[in-house]
Amino acid sequence: MKVMAKSIPCRKKTYFAWLGGLSLTAFAALVLFPSLFSKIGGFVTSTQTYKDIIDKYKAGLNLLPQEEKIIFNYDNATEYGWSSVVEKLPKDILIALLVCEALFTLGVVVWVLLNKVSISVTENHIYYYSLWGKRTVLPINKVTAMGTNRFKGLFVSTASDRISLVLVANRKELLECISTLATNR
Repeated sequence: MKVMAKSIPCRKKTYFAWLGGLSLTAFAALVLFPSLFSKIGGFVTSTQTYKDIIDKYKAGLNLLPQEEKIIFNYDNATEYGWSSVVEKLPKDILIALLVCEALFTLGVVVWVLLNKVSISVTENHIYYYSLWGKRTVLPINKVTAMGTNRFKGLFVSTASDRISLVLVANRKELLECISTLATNR
């Protein structure tokens, strides 16, 4: 039984580059969009509150103790407005980092699991080794369809079985080998 072609998993560097990009995108989506956009409303409200306190102060009205604290601690409305934005940002960033860390860890687990799946092509059969160690054997002369699928994957099917892999670096070579062997039968 001579092995004509064997699947090679996608390069680790490529996979982790995509995984890192997805994690950063998730981070941006979790922190920048909801956090900053909801806090912009707080910024506007805080800025208006500061301006109202200043107007009250200029009119000579009595200020509440917390209003006096605001006037003496902040030089202008913008500074006070941004203080309300920045005050809750570290908590939002921490939550987003934890979610992204969980996504990244899940991606690493998926990478490890996908590396256990393989396909070997011999002169007469296609051997597929699944994630849990199950071996499926497809005779070359029974192959009815084959092709590519998403995520750099390939599929091969017969009348009774179908196998599918993702993240295969040499899928073109595998498909050419199977096609050549199938047409020569």
